[in-house]
Amino acid sequence: MRNKLEAANGGALCSGGPATFRAGTVNVEGEDLTTAAVLFADIVGFTSWAERVPPSTTMDFLRRYHEHMAQQVSLHGGWIVQRAGDAILAAFGTDGFFPCKATSALACGFSMLEELARWNARRGMRGRLPVQIGIGIHFGAVAIGSIGVVPRVERTIAGDTVNVACRLEEMTRTTGTRLIVSGALVEEVAREGQETIVLQRLIDRGACAIRGRLNQIPIFVLDDMTP
Repeated sequence: MRNKLEAANGGALCSGGPATFRAGTVNVEGEDLTTAAVLFADIVGFTSWAERVPPSTTMDFLRRYHEHMAQQVSLHGGWIVQRAGDAILAAFGTDGFFPCKATSALACGFSMLEELARWNARRGMRGRLPVQIGIGIHFGAVAIGSIGVVPRVERTIAGDTVNVACRLEEMTRTTGTRLIVSGALVEEVAREGQETIVLQRLIDRGACAIRGRLNQIPIFVLDDMTP
């Protein structure tokens, strides 16, 4: 459902250029420019699964899935910017003053996977297949503004940070991991003084190319061998 989420953003999700803004929020021509942690999550194999079941089954499944995931985002102080089918775009610290925004986003990613494991256990008891998701998280500058035509105007975020989070989630399919975060996010977690809490679960994979982007970025992947 990544393409649908891109369309809902007017193409902004994976098409913006890089930008550099100072920490904190300023207002430029009706848009808020700030730094934030951005999380993108998507279900693995959802399109092929939805092809084989009735639309009512798909709708019921999505209601339950989003309920579980939205709870984790809310518990960690995040804002679900958009939902499109099985895709979730969430942001942390978009007010520019939220403490430990990067740490909260990373902890949310871990909690989403843990909640999914609990849900899968209950689904397995009913003979249902497990659900797998990929998560990408990045930290950097974002623009917050309204997109759409009255009366369907929605508040959303855009910029290179959003695009990278989208691409990192996409990379989980080829790297064999459930969660990928950027080096920028890791650096911000360390700056927030919380690296001992969450970074022990990550493995440094070095600089990697991002599809459609000129510059490589360092990435860290989830160590699935940790409890």
